[in-house]
Amino acid sequence: MARRDIEKIIGELGEIRRMLADPHTGITALHQVQESRHSKVLEHVTYSTTGVREENRELRRRQERMLSDLGQVRTAVDDLRREIAQAWAHTLGLPHIPSPPGGAEEVLPIRQAPALEAGADLDDERKDDTPVPDQHAPDAADTPPTDTDTDTDERIFRDPPEPIDQASRVDGPSAQRAPSGLDGISSAPAAATEVTGEAEGLASVPANRGEEPEPAVLGPDPATVPPSAAAGPVGTPSSDTSGPGEQQAEYRRGLLAAAAVSSARLICHKDTWAFLVEKSLTHAHFRLPDRIGDTDDGQIDTHLSGRSLLAVLVTTQHILDQPPDDDLASWALAHAIHTRTHQAVTTARTERSPNGDVTTIVLDDRPPTTD
Repeated sequence: MARRDIEKIIGELGEIRRMLADPHTGITALHQVQESRHSKVLEHVTYSTTGVREENRELRRRQERMLSDLGQVRTAVDDLRREIAQAWAHTLGLPHIPSPPGGAEEVLPIRQAPALEAGADLDDERKDDTPVPDQHAPDAADTPPTDTDTDTDERIFRDPPEPIDQASRVDGPSAQRAPSGLDGISSAPAAATEVTGEAEGLASVPANRGEEPEPAVLGPDPATVPPSAAAGPVGTPSSDTSGPGEQQAEYRRGLLAAAAVSSARLICHKDTWAFLVEKSLTHAHFRLPDRIGDTDDGQIDTHLSGRSLLAVLVTTQHILDQPPDDDLASWALAHAIHTRTHQAVTTARTERSPNGDVTTIVLDDRPPTTD
């Protein structure tokens, strides 16, 4: 009985062994099936991973293109902003030319300075009416103004002449146009006498007034003027009662100091900035800044190059050389801008700064804070 059971078990084991050894249904076939499934899974994973990688590369390329487009848009916006600022400043800087009696508007050409012959005086008539570019226009102090070229000549700024020429220019018809910062102050409105000590004491002193009496200038009450304002800023066109030679030397010292400045920070109101651009834009050395920041209190914060500072000093000095009766508001604005700019550039090398900050010009007088 037991022997038959053993033989039966041996027979079943032999059957199992044959089944496992069968190449179609045995272990070999199982290995083939597993390898086939493994290959399919690996192929599917590889295909899916390749697709994901390709999508990532496409997204990265799109992101790079987007960043490049954003950079181009930013550059275009900066260029557009600069063009708008230049157009706006150019519009403000255009001189107002009155309409002729006939109603048609025409641009008056700039006339060339006449050639003086031996023994000829400065009062001779012009001998050549050929228009010339702005850079060759005569100095306003050399040529008497006429009714036809007053508006155009007012927009041409040149450096003041040498001190030795001041006495010769006072004689003759040009004496009527001698620089005078005090003319008309006594006849100004009563409100003009209530300005601060700084704005009142900074009028230009005329050179060689002859026998004409000096007009009386009403200043502010000394008790109401702080010590710093009563002393007046250093290096301004009329910080003292020195002669024209010393004033000219001080003016040229400010020009040399401005030429040595790389850039200066300017903080002022938008309207003051518009006035500065309007007057200085026609100068050959003035350049508009690339960026102009706005503040919450209506001010602007920008940086001007040393070359632009030279243009500001020259144009504002040209306004100060004109009689203040023509436009007291423009005279006061030009005086404040010229004074603060001159003071900032001349004291840049003497004043110490804890952080080495850039030269700063601030046109924002405020009441002193209480302790």
